[in-house]
Amino acid sequence: MSQLLAGTGATGHMAHEESVRLLRANPVEEPPFTLAWVRDTIGYYSNIFSRFPRNCRTADVFFLNDFDFEVPEDGTKVRLGSFHSVIDVLTSHVSAEFIDNEVPPPGPRGRARAEKISKFLDGMHHMIEQNTPIRRTIAQQIGMYDTTFVKMEFDSSQWGEFPDVPDEGEDDSEYKDQVKEELKRRNVNFPIIAEVINPQELLWDTSSRTPRWVIRGAEMEAADVHAMYPEWKNPILHGTVKFVEVWTSTHAAYIADGRWAMAPRRHGYHMNPMVQFEGLQGLKTVGGKPENRWRGIGHGLWDMLRAESQLMSHYLTLVGKSTWPTEDFRGPPALTARTMAEYSSAPGAKNYMPPSVTKEVAQVAEAPTTIQTAYEMLGSAIEADTISKVAKGQRPTGVSTGYQSAVLTGVASLKFGPVKEGMQRGLQKLNELGLHIVENVMRDSITVWGKSEGGLFDARLTPREINGHYISIVKINTVSPEEAER
Repeated sequence: MSQLLAGTGATGHMAHEESVRLLRANPVEEPPFTLAWVRDTIGYYSNIFSRFPRNCRTADVFFLNDFDFEVPEDGTKVRLGSFHSVIDVLTSHVSAEFIDNEVPPPGPRGRARAEKISKFLDGMHHMIEQNTPIRRTIAQQIGMYDTTFVKMEFDSSQWGEFPDVPDEGEDDSEYKDQVKEELKRRNVNFPIIAEVINPQELLWDTSSRTPRWVIRGAEMEAADVHAMYPEWKNPILHGTVKFVEVWTSTHAAYIADGRWAMAPRRHGYHMNPMVQFEGLQGLKTVGGKPENRWRGIGHGLWDMLRAESQLMSHYLTLVGKSTWPTEDFRGPPALTARTMAEYSSAPGAKNYMPPSVTKEVAQVAEAPTTIQTAYEMLGSAIEADTISKVAKGQRPTGVSTGYQSAVLTGVASLKFGPVKEGMQRGLQKLNELGLHIVENVMRDSITVWGKSEGGLFDARLTPREINGHYISIVKINTVSPEEAER
């Protein structure tokens, strides 16, 4: 991120004053920001976030089984997927198929209105999961990094616009047909899209309770920038350029190669569409360092995970040498070489050994039990710091009753608490954003379809029915399949 606007000459003092004005302003009345402020903010916050992306990259390495460790020369190297298994189990437990969206009534007579909003939110999440699935990725990244962001916005290409009204006296039959077609299209299409954004791509405001601004950086083809943003004035036509998008509670802007691709303009969402999800598994230290504040479930276990794979590799190396020991042939060089070439180790093979040639099998020590003991100790330590084997569907060691296993499973599920609670809080913010989009951006009724535990349903919501009521309570029910059947 620090190189995205390199060489543009930031003016630090002016940008600092602008940051003060931005943070002082009402979230729905923020002033537009300048290019100088974006440059200075990227330079300053890149230093603050210098270690956090490093933690994320380490988690990526262990999730993808690309980590390294030392083994003897010609030894077996096996990378165990323990961390991948932990994240996979956590994701499966937390990203339930159905979520409960409860909307408290806005008043004594608002129960029916609250039920309509609640049903709409159920359908909204179902359609987002159908079009742009996000919940599994959210759970995965909260588990790995302790935080992630979801960008939810209105996709005007899925909604369309009504044709211009004909002048008085002109034939309006074509206009009416076009309006009917557009209404049919709007009854089917769902114009709200969502995208999970890896926090390694982002810088965000850490001084506020919720981020007032979020900056995303990436590489983009110059031709695509010209096609999507005609106002971008740059002679570059080929290759990639550094592309930055900036979102605040009121404004959005795009920057390509240090120049405005889209100058700041109001987006109309009444809140930042970059919604943060966080599991709060880290420690909010003095100064609020990001690398301490956001720590995934595997943070601090990397050495143990390396040692676990190293012990398994040593064990398999010794087992391999014991299973296929070295065979030494002794005798006259020419005769010994011919005997070795003709010798077969296949089961039931018949070999002729000249009297002057002898064969000896090297003595190899069996794998010591200390390796197994150390491996089991490491596994228990990793299990204690992450997720119990019971939660993975494995039987507990020793004699246990069904009730005891159920209790252990329930206790093990408490490990998912931070991720589950973080998802619930973030989904509530997405609900608020979705209602803002319908009321303040679309300003038209919308129909959603969905599937709940009770079956299929459809719901229609109008901006008038929302009328500023954005409160919802999200509950994720994480139960086993057999319990769900009951």
